[in-house]
Amino acid sequence: MFEFKGAFFDSAKVIKAMATADRKAQSKFGAYVRTRARSLLRRRKKASSPGSPPSVHASGKYATLKNVLFGYDVRSRSTIVGPVLLRNKSAKASVPKLHEFGGSVLRPSGKTARYPARPFMAPALAAERPRFPNLFRASLRAA
Repeated sequence: MFEFKGAFFDSAKVIKAMATADRKAQSKFGAYVRTRARSLLRRRKKASSPGSPPSVHASGKYATLKNVLFGYDVRSRSTIVGPVLLRNKSAKASVPKLHEFGGSVLRPSGKTARYPARPFMAPALAAERPRFPNLFRASLRAA
């Protein structure tokens, strides 16, 4: 009896090649989003206007919003991009989250500090999203 499986492709090999191509495309996309997010953040002394990306005040060895990382999550087969967690010692909310979505936090002095939304990750993702299909298409040809 003739075996048809040998006449076609090796499915395990194709699945492995597709997984590798997907990981590479998503990693490149994460790098593009990270670069765009970092470029949206400007170093200046004044605060930015609400609705525009936040200003970055600290420099040098201190942690800033410009510390944006990305990584590929194997379990969910997705890319995660975001700023390093900067937490105010007295606040329950993280600084990047307050800047991205806005909100208020209680200061040690008892006063409430209100942060208007100054998104930078969502605009970076929106700006880079049209690039993703081409990255994936190019990776399929290479696989």
